[in-house]
Order: sequence, then structure tokens, then C-alpha cells
Amino acid sequence: MPSFRLLFRMLVLLLLTLAGCSEGESNSEKLPQEESNVLHFYNWEEYVLPELLQEFEEREGIKVILHSYLDEDDILAALQSGLTNADLVVVSDNIVEELYRGRLLHPLNRERIPNLRFVAPHPFYYRLPGDVLVTVPYLMGTVGVLVNRNHVPDSADSWQVLWDHQYSGRMAMLDNSLDVLDAGCNVLGYSINTESPRELEHVREKLMAQRSLLTGYFDTVTLMDQMVEGRLYAAQMYNGDAVVAMQDNPDLRFFIPREGTSVWVDCLVVPLRAAHAEAAMRFINFLHEPEVMARNAAYLGYQPVNTAAIELMPLELQNSPILFPPRSVMQRCESFQPIKAEAMHQRLSIWAQLRSSD
Repeated sequence: MPSFRLLFRMLVLLLLTLAGCSEGESNSEKLPQEESNVLHFYNWEEYVLPELLQEFEEREGIKVILHSYLDEDDILAALQSGLTNADLVVVSDNIVEELYRGRLLHPLNRERIPNLRFVAPHPFYYRLPGDVLVTVPYLMGTVGVLVNRNHVPDSADSWQVLWDHQYSGRMAMLDNSLDVLDAGCNVLGYSINTESPRELEHVREKLMAQRSLLTGYFDTVTLMDQMVEGRLYAAQMYNGDAVVAMQDNPDLRFFIPREGTSVWVDCLVVPLRAAHAEAAMRFINFLHEPEVMARNAAYLGYQPVNTAAIELMPLELQNSPILFPPRSVMQRCESFQPIKAEAMHQRLSIWAQLRSSD
């Protein structure tokens, strides 16, 4: 944006208070007559292995039409209004409960997604109470710092590097309100879920002091390109994007700051009014075939929440401390939790103030 990426998302929170293919199971029954052979899939830009769409069509006879977006608030607005042809959407886990409470999600039939048996519970994967199934995890990851080793010493291991004046004009942050505020909380030693007005004011002051040092807040593709090209020396980055960037520029190094960071899980959801919910569940099941998910995760550089898929990924990725941080690192991490209205107002105000400085 100047997109206020996740600003709308936070407002929603406030207002709504393989051993191969044989390991997975495919639903081979024909779709009911009223179901057409198309599936509208809304996903972050460049966030699925392209060839999988054609493979699914060849197997199931269902054409997947991919709609890519950079700003989640757009698809959320469409879901709320009902003015969307989306059949399947990738969303962040921190909004699933609110979408469910807003009655915007179609219930999923476990029998139609037998490959759910490969999806193991994870401490950072938020689950709805009871036995409600309206979402299936897609991929998970962390947020950290990507630096250019030609300019930033290997000893750098803190969020504070993104406040270092010697790199002024050569640093950038994600265009993502939650991730930016999380970094501000982490560098000060606060929980990313703090609701303390005093602590949030300290976070505001810290982030405002950083603002003049940055070239800006950018989407992931722009950050990756500028780091690979050497225009930036340090940037806030998702770990999977860092893996890809490091492949293009060996002078780059990624680290999860010693102060801690956030862990996120992206999820697959079917909108309540989806015209092709059956096809959507078939595609979810296809994506979670261990061999399919292993290829997808390896291509994207993110961790699958699918134990069988992990075992099929290349060994260099299985052993990557970036893709699979060790337990000692994960113990310093937190996941986003619902926040009270007063704290949400304060966070919205901080983000708006940061972006008004553009």
C-alpha cells in the first residue's frame, strides 16, 4: 500500500470482538452436476508452486484460477461484503476466529479431506474451541532480520540493528502493521501481545525514532529485490523469503533476533458463500498430500505443518535452522493473540502515525 497492510485486518479484530503420492488420498468421485469444473483460489502473490495448479486440473478435472494479492485487507473486505467469487483463500491465522464469529466461513467436511491426518497439532497453531473445522493450516514461518554481510557484521543478532544510525537510508521494514509493532515490542523486551498503554507508548516512541532511518515500509517482493540487489543493508524479513533471497545473493545472512520474534501460520479457508466448496476441499486435500506439500514448501522456503511432508523435503532444507529454527530459538517466539479494544485502538493509532510520515 502506502498500503495500510493489516490495518483493516486489525480493525476486523476490533469490530468483530512423502513416501510419495501414494501416501496421500485423492477423492476420485465426480463433482455433483451443480458444481462447475472451476476453483477460484485467492492467495498471496507467488505463494504456491505454479505447476501444482495444472497437476490438480489434470487429476481432478477442476481448473484452478489463481487470484494473487499483496494486501490482505482487500480480500477481507470482499469476504465481509460477500462480493467475491473466491472459493478458497489463504489468510493469516490471527483472523480466523474473527472470520468464524462473523459467520464468514464455510464449515469443512473432514471426510472430504482425509489428508488432514498428516497435519499434526502445533503449539503455534491457534485452534477454534470445540471440534469446529473451518480452516486448515497451509504453511508457517517466523519474522527476522536479513542483512548484507559486506556491511553488517556477523556478530549482529538483535532487532537493534534496524535502529543503527550507521545504516541510515539502507534499511526497511515490512509493510505490515502487526510485524512492525511486534518488532517494536520485541526490541524493548515486551510481549508482542502487550495491552499496556505505557508499554505501547514506549513502542510508539521507539518506532517513530526509527522512521527517519528507513527507506520505507515495503511488501515482501520489493524487500527481497532490494536486498538481493544490494540497495538495502538490513531489512525485516519473513524467513522463507530470506531463504529465497540468500539463494540469489550469497552475501546475505538471516537471523532471528535474540530478543525473540513472532511465529505465524497461514491458513486455508473456504468463504461461506463459496460456489465451489466441494472443489475447494478437494484442492485442500491435494495440497496436503505429503509429496505435493513437500514440493510446495521446498519451492517457497517455508515450513509445512505436515509431518509426512517434512520427511520428504530435501535434507538441506530439513536441516536448515532458518526454515526449522531449533527449540532454543522457538522458545523465544510468540504467536499473535486477540487483543482488547483499547489496546487495538492504540496500535491502530501508532501504525497510522508511522505511515502518515511517508
